[in-house]
Formats: sequence, structure tokens, C-alpha cells
Amino acid sequence: MINQAVPAVAGVDQSVCVGSTPVQLTGTPAGGTWSGTGVSGSGLFTPSTIGSFNLTYSYTPAASTGCPPQSDVMVMSVTSPQAANAGSDQGICLGAAPIQLTGSPSGGTWTGAGVSASGLFTPSTAGNVTLTYGFPAGSCYSPDQVIITVHGLPTVTVNDATICAGASTTLTATSIGGLGPYTYAWSPSTGLSASTGASVTANPSTTSNYTVTVTDSR
Repeated sequence: MINQAVPAVAGVDQSVCVGSTPVQLTGTPAGGTWSGTGVSGSGLFTPSTIGSFNLTYSYTPAASTGCPPQSDVMVMSVTSPQAANAGSDQGICLGAAPIQLTGSPSGGTWTGAGVSASGLFTPSTAGNVTLTYGFPAGSCYSPDQVIITVHGLPTVTVNDATICAGASTTLTATSIGGLGPYTYAWSPSTGLSASTGASVTANPSTTSNYTVTVTDSR
């Protein structure tokens, strides 16, 4: 009687990220032993070092078969993490509508003040906010960060003036906060040299109240 040797099969080559969860390898026929860098005899491979490693699965048939030991090799590639991309830094006004952030590759999670896990950011506090886009431990992506600058709303002050009938004076609006440059709109325009601009000349015929509305570049 001639027995046909059953070949050992280590399986297809694989790639994992350094530092990720150990990988359980499975060779056939069952009952064989693994050998090589980073792998236990039972086939548990720990990706602790970057590189390519030849892992051997060896199987010894029962002595009664008269068949010689069999072995096969698979290549395990251990790679370094790739950086996720949280996108470009950006600015938004305090109290503006929430914005949807998008990181790549998809499937990551956002963390940080004012942002939901899915990336919906609500600008509720002025200042710089650092947000992180990342993946679970063991993935092959390192986290990335983006800075959102939340600009406070601009405030404006205007000088009061007292003049004699027929005289004129300059009204000047001064803005702080928000994001310049600013635009100004004066109303009513009656008695003013212009209805826009930071400074206007007022020559009203009667006591008048003027309102200036400031808009920043956002």
C-alpha cells in the first residue's frame, strides 16, 4: 500500500501593522507547528518589529503512513502606521451653524471640545480648539489633529459729538474682536457724507441718532 503525503499549507501571505493585536495563524493539516520570528509554536504571531518574516508551518504525518514531514512557508509583512488625515485648519465665527468635519480614511472617530464622534463641530466658545481624528488601538493609522479657530463676534464703539447748527463733525467707528477687515454700514444716511466706511462726516440739520452695523470678514 502506498500512502499519498498530504502537503502542509501555511496559508496566504499577510500584512499587519506593527504594535497591533497578535494574529492567530492557521495551517493545515491541523496539528502542525509554527516557527519563525515573532510566532509561537501554536501560530500566534506578535507584530512587534517592522519587516518581512518567513513563517514556517511544519506537519509530521503519523509514522504508520510512512510519509515524510511536510512544511510550507508564508510571508508576514509588518508595516508602520500611516497617518490619518484630519483635514486643514480652519476658522469659524462664534455661534455659527455647526460644521461637519471630514477625516480620511473614513471610519475614524473625532475627539475634542465641541465635536461629536462623527465630526460635527459646534463653535460655542471663542479660541483655538484642537480636535483629533483617530482609529482604534491596533489599527494601522496614527491619529491626526486639526485646529479650529473660533472667532469671537466683533464689537463696535462710536464717538458721540455735540455741534452747533450748520457745523459738521467726524464720527468714527472702532471695532475689536471677530476677524478683520471690517465693513461698516451707517443709518440713516441723512446728514452723512457716506453710508459706509469706518469714518463719516455728519452735518445734520437737527439732533440725530446714527447707527453703525459692523460686519467682519466671516
